[in-house]
Amino acid sequence: MIGQAAELGYKLDGNFNNLFGAQNNNSKEVIFYIPTGSNNDFEKKNFPFGVIGGQTSTCPTENLVSAFEMRDGSKFDWSNAEMSADPYANRDPRFYMTIVHNGMPWPADKPVEIFDGGANARPLPNATKTGYYLRKYVNKSISFEPGAPTANANHNWVLFRYAEVLLNYAEAMVNAYDGVEYTNEKCGMSALEAVNLIRKRTGVDMPALPVMGNEEFLERVKNERRVEMAFEGQRFWDIRRWKELDVNEVVYGVHIEKNGSELRYEKFELPIRPMDDKMYFYPISDQEKYKNDNLIQNPGW
Repeated sequence: MIGQAAELGYKLDGNFNNLFGAQNNNSKEVIFYIPTGSNNDFEKKNFPFGVIGGQTSTCPTENLVSAFEMRDGSKFDWSNAEMSADPYANRDPRFYMTIVHNGMPWPADKPVEIFDGGANARPLPNATKTGYYLRKYVNKSISFEPGAPTANANHNWVLFRYAEVLLNYAEAMVNAYDGVEYTNEKCGMSALEAVNLIRKRTGVDMPALPVMGNEEFLERVKNERRVEMAFEGQRFWDIRRWKELDVNEVVYGVHIEKNGSELRYEKFELPIRPMDDKMYFYPISDQEKYKNDNLIQNPGW
């Protein structure tokens, strides 16, 4: 699989941002995508409230933000006083290419204000509820200012790219064989090598994962999928096939207070969204049941 991808010309893009811009269909990493033409619908929905034209749609959670490691490869931890005092410093570079956080200049040069009373924050009625806005796929060259030179841009939604091939490969290898460094004649790359190719790509350059046990490695692969493939439609299916829906039971945001030049960050819990085992399956439609009397509805539906 890995060798065939190389033969077909697929490889990791040297710039993570290239995968989500107007020309991402030209990337050697993109295998399958859906073009939607030139428009500004996505920007209108996802520019921060308070920016001209911005309506706020996708609000990343603190759960996802906390999944992005520190620049040195250590885990982010709200209980660490130094990290919680400045939570957006020295993080995995993919964080800054995925999430809009307080103080980030976005979409122009003006820093986003997500602290209480800020230009892009509550109590404004449609401001983010989680303390974050979406950056990934949002084209900042678009402007809704009167007379702006760029009003539309091409959008291509990536459904399958080579990084997912590597992550699928790593997960399959460590489940099939004993050891993260295992290789054979047919599988010339180890699970560890596959993940580290992604972490070491130009522009990301995160520390390579060390040798570790299979269970620990699988947890790292799951987290790698979460941050690498964020907002690409993978997470919905991943936590179902892993039977880990309960990780979504408690959802967090961040509350920011500003006092003079001092900022205080506090993680808070959003309203609980109960999970049920029935959500691992879809309900069978009545139309299908009418066709076959032997069909039994999936449990709980």
